[in-house]
Amino acid sequence: MADVRGPEEKVMLKTQVQQQIEYYFGNDNLIKDTWLRSEAMDKEGWVSIARIATFKRILSMTSDVSLILDAVTSSQMLETDTQGQRVRLKDGWDKWILLANRT
Repeated sequence: MADVRGPEEKVMLKTQVQQQIEYYFGNDNLIKDTWLRSEAMDKEGWVSIARIATFKRILSMTSDVSLILDAVTSSQMLETDTQGQRVRLKDGWDKWILLANRT
């Protein structure tokens, strides 16, 4: 896990976390990531930030959930729920919901 020492390193880490989470929600990943779409994503396209914090790649970068939330809220392609507990695509999230999750 990364050891963030100063403000520059924290900004760089936040950017890396943001890019990784945006990758998870990007077309290239969602087209093949049926686990994320069927197990982690609910019928409204939301994924728990706590769950994202357990993903191996994210864990290798940080375990700081507040940094993860900060990275998500800085994204132009993602949105958080009003409680800041879940994340989803701002636009087009509904096309990634699997039929089993639509009920």
